[in-house]
Amino acid sequence: MTIGVFKCVRVLIYCSLISLAFLCLHDDILLDEQKYRVTEMGKPTIAKKTALICAVCYCPDVVIDAVHHTLEELFGPVALSTDPFPFLYTHYYEKEMGENLYKKFLCFQRLIEPMDIVNIKLETNDLEEKFAISQRRQVNLDPGYMEIPKLILATTKNFSHRIYLGKGIYGDIQLVWRHGRFHVNPWTYPDYQEKINLEFFTRVREWYIKTMNNDQ
Repeated sequence: MTIGVFKCVRVLIYCSLISLAFLCLHDDILLDEQKYRVTEMGKPTIAKKTALICAVCYCPDVVIDAVHHTLEELFGPVALSTDPFPFLYTHYYEKEMGENLYKKFLCFQRLIEPMDIVNIKLETNDLEEKFAISQRRQVNLDPGYMEIPKLILATTKNFSHRIYLGKGIYGDIQLVWRHGRFHVNPWTYPDYQEKINLEFFTRVREWYIKTMNNDQ
């Protein structure tokens, strides 16, 4: 009987030790949660300036230097640009602008406030009308801006993945930066997915970071 009591005492001690260990572990978990828990409400901060980019799609008869000159008069000198490439990704513009279209991407030296893109889009729409012939566009301009985590285009067309910015203009996230490179979204335009253009946007991002650091 003494042996039986002794065994029962051992079991009780063992169970008590397990319970104590569990309570200590539970307290450690709570301490970890409290350590990483955000106790203050997020506060608004002023957005940093961004790099202005513009996609220029145009008819082969357009004097592209004239378009460049007009854009630089409005937005300042161009810092980086791609070479023109055939725009073969859609027939969307052919009815209005014809066939054999070309396209290129520009990045401007002067940084902009993110919300400036609304008025910039309205200005580029006016430029499209300026270069139109018989009310048919000869050039299509798609401005946007680059910041460290993403590339956003401005558009007049609403859709499920676009956020309203004001004055009839929406923001469309075309590219996101993760794990050291740009990634596309399901809705990203095909030409923005091309390797050579992704390399260009990566250079724009590097230039933007360097410019921001120099301005500090």
